[in-house]
Amino acid sequence: MLTANDWPIAAALLSQGDAHPAGHTDPPVERWRADLLEIVDSGYSEVDLTDSWVRYGDLTPPQASGLRECLAATGLAPVWLSAIRRSVIDERHGVEHLAYAHRTLDVAADLVSRAAHVVVEIAE
Repeated sequence: MLTANDWPIAAALLSQGDAHPAGHTDPPVERWRADLLEIVDSGYSEVDLTDSWVRYGDLTPPQASGLRECLAATGLAPVWLSAIRRSVIDERHGVEHLAYAHRTLDVAADLVSRAAHVVVEIAE
């Protein structure tokens, strides 16, 4: 169990902008590495992977692998993955959003370390 002494203080990637790969291309590892190194240079060792930066549930396996390698190379520990603004109870897109949430959980299980937290928005 985490305590006040070891609770992670992670930098969120909200300010980094959209770094999702275009289509089913190779992962943009140089962009990801640059963004992650900016977090490291700010003094953080842990990161909140927000899906405004990369849509984790839409990554191909090679793209997810490239991101995992970038995280390892920078030494950042991904302790949260936040999937937001895709309500699973949305009348029009709820089924699609639920499928995205499930894919995101699959990627999170592979990427996120420690006593990880995954946040998936339930309501609007």
